Formats: sequence, C-alpha cells, structure tokens
Amino acid sequence: MLLLFCGVCYTSFAQEELAVSGVVKDTKSKPLAGVQVSVKGTSQSTHTDFEGLYTITLTKGQTLVFSLQGMQSQEVTPSSATVDVTLLAQGE
Repeated sequence: MLLLFCGVCYTSFAQEELAVSGVVKDTKSKPLAGVQVSVKGTSQSTHTDFEGLYTITLTKGQTLVFSLQGMQSQEVTPSSATVDVTLLAQGE
C-alpha cells in the first residue's frame, strides 16, 4: 500500500516533457545549418542539420535559445511541438 502511495506522489510531481522540432532560417528564408539549439539553464543542446531542421526534448515551460555566430540569438518558450525561428544578422 505504501509503494502505491509513493508511486502516486511521484507521478503527480513528474513534469510534462515536450518534444519540439522545427526549422531555423534567415530573413531570406534560407535554412541555417549549425545553429545551436539549447535548453536555457541546462547543458542540453543540439544543432540544426543542413536543411535547418532540429528536434529537442525539454520540460514544458523551459526556454529554447537559438544561436549562431554572426546572428542575433533568439529565445522562445514553446507552447506547441513545432517552433520555426527566423534569425536576424547582427546589426539588423
């Protein structure tokens, strides 16, 4: 009985994970390869492929940071499973 209670408590404290994917492009709609996509405040990250595509899993409510040298970083807190991002060049 105690184990059942502990299992219920653990489940109620578990946080919902969200698998997010999308494409990162520049202002001319050109896909950007090698963009670092990281979960803010963690060491979890991935990079976009040659078509600008990425997939990453995070806890609902966490923020994604998109960064690439020569481009302005962008932060997004996903509310859905698809997040497409357009990065601006430095100085734009």
